[in-house]
Amino acid sequence: MPLKKRKILCSAEDPAKEFVSADFCAKNEKLLVTMSAKSEARVIIWNWDKQRVISFIDLHIPRHHSVEQVSFSTVDPSVVVITGEETYLFYKLDGSNFKIQHSKLNIRETDEHLSKNYTCHAWLHDSRFVICNDQGQIFLLDQHGEFKGITIGDPRKDPFPITAITVFSGVSNEAAGGAAAGQANKQKGQSGFIVAGESGRIRVFVRSDSDPKKPFARVDTSDDLFPAPEHYLKDKDSAVVYNDIDIQKTTAISLSPSEDVIVFTTSNNQIIKVPIELERPNGDQRYEHLISSFHSKQIHGLDVCIKKELVATCSSDRTVRLWSYTTQNMFR
Repeated sequence: MPLKKRKILCSAEDPAKEFVSADFCAKNEKLLVTMSAKSEARVIIWNWDKQRVISFIDLHIPRHHSVEQVSFSTVDPSVVVITGEETYLFYKLDGSNFKIQHSKLNIRETDEHLSKNYTCHAWLHDSRFVICNDQGQIFLLDQHGEFKGITIGDPRKDPFPITAITVFSGVSNEAAGGAAAGQANKQKGQSGFIVAGESGRIRVFVRSDSDPKKPFARVDTSDDLFPAPEHYLKDKDSAVVYNDIDIQKTTAISLSPSEDVIVFTTSNNQIIKVPIELERPNGDQRYEHLISSFHSKQIHGLDVCIKKELVATCSSDRTVRLWSYTTQNMFR
């Protein structure tokens, strides 16, 4: 569908050279929050329809810290959460002023050794939210930002560095905790979340009432979702190659409205899709490009064919690609 109008948000309050995160407000469709990176770390709340800045705050992040993600609460449009390396900030808006509510997780003293490199977070359907770190722990917090528990506590038993997360609804309790949970309550529609890490690995978690200490349990499967091993290689950068798909670190992940297809982006500029059955995910899945593959590194050369409607590009990713500029797809 063609776009009728393209909007570019810009303002004197916005000197950023790079943005790392953005999020629309679920309770007010005209609000958008953005966050810039590194020493310029600034959070801005926009009325995107009027292209106007409503409020902003400079984060003053120390050099050894970083910011990765910003989001609105899904139940309270005045709440904004920011996470990153050594960074957890829970703000509440009072008019146009940001007021800090939490600046660190109030976890137990016995858990202080856990990594504070918070790579991503997501708001759940029950108004709580989870924060993930680079060692695979998943922290559960209530809607007011108070720490409530850890879904995964010991990365030594099952290491899985998490880099992206998305939420869903619609999985039965039978999928969480096996048959015992299913016999206790067979109600459909339990919510959960999907986490992703290196090399296209994906795990599914669903809400579980069988163990109060583990409010979310991994779906009852022995394997992670992983590219099918028909053509499986690892190069020096630990990238998985499958049918010309080069999957490195997952940078963002989302689920289709019908909750049967996952789409994710990677650190080497690819957009990948994979079908999924949330209640019974298979270990091996067919990963495909959403549109077509792209160069993963800098493009150094380009030329147009005289006789055919083709463009050739070459890149430092060691590939030469042919593109049809009429169909706007990769030819070969």
